[in-house]
This record gives sequence, C-alpha cells and structure tokens, in this order.
Amino acid sequence: MNYEFIANVLAGCFPVFDADIVVRLIVSLLLGLLIGLEREMTNKSAGLRTHILVCLGSTVFTILSIYGFNCVNSGFSDGDAIRIVHDPSRIAAQIVTGIGFIGGGAVLHYGMNIFGLTTAATLWITASIGMAVGAGSYPLAILATAFTFLVLVVIRQIENRFLPRGISKGGRVKVSVSCAKEAQATVQEWFYREFKNIQEISASRMHDEKANVKLAFVLECVGKDPVNVIYGKLSSLENVESISVKQILV
Repeated sequence: MNYEFIANVLAGCFPVFDADIVVRLIVSLLLGLLIGLEREMTNKSAGLRTHILVCLGSTVFTILSIYGFNCVNSGFSDGDAIRIVHDPSRIAAQIVTGIGFIGGGAVLHYGMNIFGLTTAATLWITASIGMAVGAGSYPLAILATAFTFLVLVVIRQIENRFLPRGISKGGRVKVSVSCAKEAQATVQEWFYREFKNIQEISASRMHDEKANVKLAFVLECVGKDPVNVIYGKLSSLENVESISVKQILV
C-alpha cells in the first residue's frame, strides 16, 4: 500500500499535513476554552462553546489562507498571460468582518442602556487569538490570552472595588404591584411621590375573583444594589396584595 499517496490525498492542497497543523488546532482550542470559561463562569450570553468555536474557526480559516490553495496553478495560463497571485491575507481579513455578526448578536440594547459590549469585544479578541495560532505565532497568541484574562478578571475586580466609590452605578428596575381597583390612585400617587425617575407606567386588569389591577413601573435607580434600594422603600407601601421587583439586566 502506498502510504505516501494516501497521505497526499488526505492532505489535499496542503503540501504537508504534519503534526504542526494538529498542534495549532489543539492550542487554539485550549486558548478559546480558557477565555470562554471565564465568560461562562460570569454567566454571559456568549460562553464556553461559543469562544472555543470562534477561536478554532479563526485558526482553521487562517490555516486555509496560508496553505489551502497551493494546488492551484499559479503560473501563466495558456494564451492569456494571466498570473494568479496568492494572497494569504484575503481569507483571514474576512474573519474580522465576519466576527462582527457574531459579536452583534451579543450586544443588546434596552432604552438608554447597552449590554454585552464586553462579551462582543471578547469574541473579537478571541478571533484574533485564533488567527495568531493559525499563523503559527504561539507567543503572540498566549500573550494576548494572558492580557485578555488580565482585563476580564483583574480589571473587573478593580472596577468593583474602587469605581463604585466615586461613580454611581445602578440600573432599571421593573416593579409590579397588584392592588384593588379602589386603591389604584393611592398607589400611583405614592410612586409619584417616592420616585422621581419613573421611565414607564402600565396598568392592566387582572382576571381574578377580586378584579384587582396590576400596575407596572419601570424605575431608573442609582446605587450599587438597586433592587434592595427600591424594595426597602416598598416596605412602607400599603393597600397592595403582591409586589414583584426585578432588575432589567442582560
């Protein structure tokens, strides 16, 4: 059996499908796993599998850019004198554009707030790490992964510890209140008096035996723990049967 012929067939356009290609894929998988693990542990929209696939896919596309078209005739054609020029950066350059679609899916917009930008940026840097591995630049890929971890883990700890002292943080909180129809005006007046930053109000009649009214308020609250801040104020609210407080986050 001609093992060399079989190896060439399996390699396709690759001149040599040696262990280096396999090592690049394994390194890409591991680096994508490290970044994805941090995103998964912080319960982000794009987690472990997404980052592994982005890193691995970028590596495969970069390898194809370098080796995937070596079997194409690059000489002069018969009669037309057209020379085919190989540009390894052409496919790799499209990764930067293509990853934008995936990153766009991680960014969500609610009112004046935007969530998921860090996750989208993490996908972007993960793709660049995969490209570095595909090009065989292991030191660059490993160093970029270390710096990414530094930003995601260490810088976040600095943010949580020091920034809240000088910067007021908060968010939007949705408060749902169930009360009798006769108490609706009293409850609304209480909310108008206690909260000056009501963003949205809605009312609906509940289909129950008492024909209660459900009021929903979207509040903008400044503070480190907006749910507890608002819930503490609601303890003084009377004439209600049920209260639900939920922070609007992504």
